[in-house]
Amino acid sequence: MQIKDHFPIGQVAKMCHINPKTLRYYDRIGLVVPSYKNAETGYRYYTQEDIFAIVIVKKLQSLEFSLKDIVSLFQEEDLHTYKTSITQKIKDLENKILSLQMIAADGITMLDKIALLHSLDETPPVDQPEDHLVTGMYNIQVEEVPEQTMLSIVKEVPAYSNSKFSVGRWLEVIELAKKEQLKAAGSITLTYHTKQAMGQFFESKCLLEVALPIDPSHKSTYKHISTVPAHKAVTFLYCGDYKFYSNFMNVHASALQWIDAHGYKINGYVSEEYILSPMDFKNVGTYITKIYFPIEE
Repeated sequence: MQIKDHFPIGQVAKMCHINPKTLRYYDRIGLVVPSYKNAETGYRYYTQEDIFAIVIVKKLQSLEFSLKDIVSLFQEEDLHTYKTSITQKIKDLENKILSLQMIAADGITMLDKIALLHSLDETPPVDQPEDHLVTGMYNIQVEEVPEQTMLSIVKEVPAYSNSKFSVGRWLEVIELAKKEQLKAAGSITLTYHTKQAMGQFFESKCLLEVALPIDPSHKSTYKHISTVPAHKAVTFLYCGDYKFYSNFMNVHASALQWIDAHGYKINGYVSEEYILSPMDFKNVGTYITKIYFPIEE
């Protein structure tokens, strides 16, 4: 049966690319009620205006409005309410996009870390004097470290040991970045505020700064954000498992020996950037840490 200027439910379903069961559900909840129902057969027939309403429902659903919210909007039929509601949904979607971009950036960073580990497999370690052989030390050099924007937390820790990853503080900084919607621009970095180089290995207490480099384009006055000026540093990569704590101390000592032999002086706190760590991959066995010794000539 065809009624003039009315369309049967099957035809409407095809036109709007929607399941007939969904249209029947819209009818039951009062969202889009067909203009005519055959009392004997129960068949539903829709006008052009009904079809327009279905199209609007689909648009609002694409903006992540719930059906309950759409029913309310249709009942109010107020453009101001529409504007306010849609504006908020756009903000919500923009935040979701930003969150997804941050997740994708984390994935790209993980791939970069894997690539670095593979490249070190083909790189010979730093040559050391026979009486001071250190394994796992790569690419020692003087480097111009660019200015960085950092999200950081500084706390005193007793008898600090590198073998204890301060996982609680790492997670605290990472969660702060997520809360403030800050895009990471590097790996977690630990800076030791000690009186002398390698003080973290010997002093009974240590001020530990746990920091995460963030995208400098993000403008924020958040109290935990600061700018680290560009500076010169002796840097190297340590490739190894943190279980061998004494070896980790040895690479620091070897770097100090190299710095002294080349006529440089320490000018700042030592930092460790955990490029590939247990926070990145499970059971890798070999991790990559970049050590920074700020210097003056």
